[in-house]
Amino acid sequence: RGREEGIYKKSIFNLLKTAVHFPDWPAAKLADFTELSMEVVTTFLSVQSEGDAAALNKYVREDLLTDIPLSGEEEDKLHGLIGQLVDG
Repeated sequence: RGREEGIYKKSIFNLLKTAVHFPDWPAAKLADFTELSMEVVTTFLSVQSEGDAAALNKYVREDLLTDIPLSGEEEDKLHGLIGQLVDG
Protein backbone atom coordinates (compact mmCIF):
# COMPACT_ATOMS: atom_id res chain seq x y z
CA ARG A 1 0.00 0.00 0.00
CA GLY A 2 2.80 2.46 0.86
CA ARG A 3 4.53 1.89 -2.47
CA GLU A 4 1.27 2.39 -4.36
CA GLU A 5 0.62 5.61 -2.44
CA GLY A 6 4.10 6.85 -3.30
CA ILE A 7 3.61 6.15 -7.00
CA TYR A 8 0.17 7.82 -6.97
CA LYS A 9 1.52 10.84 -5.06
CA LYS A 10 4.31 11.17 -7.64
CA SER A 11 1.72 11.06 -10.45
CA ILE A 12 -0.29 13.84 -8.79
CA PHE A 13 2.83 16.01 -8.44
CA ASN A 14 3.70 15.24 -12.08
CA LEU A 15 0.22 16.43 -13.09
CA LEU A 16 0.73 19.70 -11.21
CA LYS A 17 4.22 20.28 -12.65
CA THR A 18 3.16 19.35 -16.18
CA ALA A 19 0.13 21.67 -16.00
CA VAL A 20 2.47 24.50 -14.94
CA HIS A 21 4.98 23.93 -17.74
CA PHE A 22 2.50 22.98 -20.49
CA PRO A 23 -0.70 24.92 -19.70
CA ASP A 24 -2.16 24.39 -23.18
CA TRP A 25 -2.00 20.58 -23.10
CA PRO A 26 -5.44 19.00 -23.44
CA ALA A 27 -6.78 16.69 -20.73
CA ALA A 28 -6.17 13.56 -22.81
CA LYS A 29 -2.48 14.38 -23.23
CA LEU A 30 -2.09 15.20 -19.52
CA ALA A 31 -3.82 11.95 -18.56
CA ASP A 32 -1.61 9.92 -20.88
CA PHE A 33 1.59 11.64 -19.76
CA THR A 34 0.87 11.41 -16.02
CA GLU A 35 -0.83 7.99 -16.22
CA LEU A 36 -3.82 9.34 -14.30
CA SER A 37 -7.44 8.76 -15.26
CA MET A 38 -9.27 11.22 -17.50
CA GLU A 39 -11.73 11.76 -14.65
CA VAL A 40 -8.95 12.89 -12.28
CA VAL A 41 -7.39 15.15 -14.92
CA THR A 42 -10.63 16.74 -16.13
CA THR A 43 -11.79 17.42 -12.56
CA PHE A 44 -8.37 18.87 -11.72
CA LEU A 45 -8.49 21.16 -14.79
CA SER A 46 -12.02 22.23 -13.91
CA VAL A 47 -11.04 23.19 -10.36
CA GLN A 48 -7.87 24.89 -11.63
CA SER A 49 -9.86 26.95 -14.14
CA GLU A 50 -11.78 28.56 -11.27
CA GLY A 51 -8.57 30.39 -10.33
CA ASP A 52 -9.12 29.85 -6.60
CA ALA A 53 -5.92 28.70 -4.89
CA ALA A 54 -7.77 27.63 -1.72
CA ALA A 55 -10.23 25.50 -3.70
CA LEU A 56 -7.44 23.90 -5.75
CA ASN A 57 -5.41 23.22 -2.61
CA LYS A 58 -8.46 21.66 -0.92
CA TYR A 59 -9.20 19.49 -3.97
CA VAL A 60 -5.61 18.23 -4.25
CA ARG A 61 -5.26 17.53 -0.54
CA GLU A 62 -8.72 16.17 0.25
CA ASP A 63 -9.72 14.46 -2.98
CA LEU A 64 -6.50 13.46 -4.71
CA LEU A 65 -4.12 12.93 -1.80
CA THR A 66 -6.65 11.68 0.76
CA ASP A 67 -4.84 10.12 3.74
CA ILE A 68 -1.47 10.31 1.94
CA PRO A 69 1.05 12.08 4.19
CA LEU A 70 3.27 14.80 2.75
CA SER A 71 6.74 15.71 3.96
CA GLY A 72 7.58 19.33 4.73
CA GLU A 73 9.39 19.56 1.41
CA GLU A 74 6.36 18.15 -0.43
CA GLU A 75 4.09 20.62 1.39
CA ASP A 76 6.29 23.49 0.18
CA LYS A 77 6.38 22.12 -3.36
CA LEU A 78 2.59 21.69 -3.40
CA HIS A 79 2.06 25.25 -2.17
CA GLY A 80 4.42 26.62 -4.83
CA LEU A 81 2.86 24.63 -7.67
CA ILE A 82 -0.67 25.64 -6.72
CA GLY A 83 0.45 29.27 -6.65
CA GLN A 84 1.94 28.93 -10.13
CA LEU A 85 -1.18 27.21 -11.46
CA VAL A 86 -3.53 29.88 -10.15
CA ASP A 87 -1.39 32.96 -10.69
CA GLY A 88 0.05 31.87 -14.02
